Amino acid sequence: MLAVRDEMVRLDGEGLIPRKSRPEPFKKTTDKIANEAIRNQTMFDFYRTFSRLDATYPNIHANVSFNSDFDPEFADLGHRNMDEANVNLSTEVLTPSKTKTVIGSIVGDSEMSKKWEGAELIAINGIPLKKWQDENFIYCKWALRSICDRMLEENILKGILFWKTGPLVYSVKNGRAKKISLFSLKKQKAVRIMHLNGVNVIGNGKSVILDLI
Repeated sequence: MLAVRDEMVRLDGEGLIPRKSRPEPFKKTTDKIANEAIRNQTMFDFYRTFSRLDATYPNIHANVSFNSDFDPEFADLGHRNMDEANVNLSTEVLTPSKTKTVIGSIVGDSEMSKKWEGAELIAINGIPLKKWQDENFIYCKWALRSICDRMLEENILKGILFWKTGPLVYSVKNGRAKKISLFSLKKQKAVRIMHLNGVNVIGNGKSVILDLI
């Protein structure tokens, strides 16, 4: 892994110039990636680690891709996750270094989409959005943070960041309304509405949206 890194720097070191604004140096990040590769137990994990090495090198013209013949599970991971997500995000660029991420739509539920479209995202899985954005900026090939912020959802679903599997819980706020949590797991095939302890639970067991009332 480190040999690949060193060769990347030798052949195309000028690509690191725009990376100087990242939260941590390229060497520190890639040293951690190399240690992560040593701990990999499966080819799936190794390909994921290798893709993180590619993502942290900020040159959009240099990319690593995997043939699905090697590991179809990893090669299709991002596409599967994006197809199955039932909450879509939208990021507005306010300045070159500042963005606002909101709910773009809720798949399969036009009423809920209308109600919560534009609600501001404040956390994912209980972790403040800024922490996700900071990590995403480290593993993003674009120079500007604002563009990297727009890539956050895609990089999460591709498995580039620390999240690998399980539910993605989007905590949002809508003006002065109470905070809600949107559970983005799988597309809803059938919608059921239940009332439980003052919370409307909308979903089919795999995909739910909690609307605090």
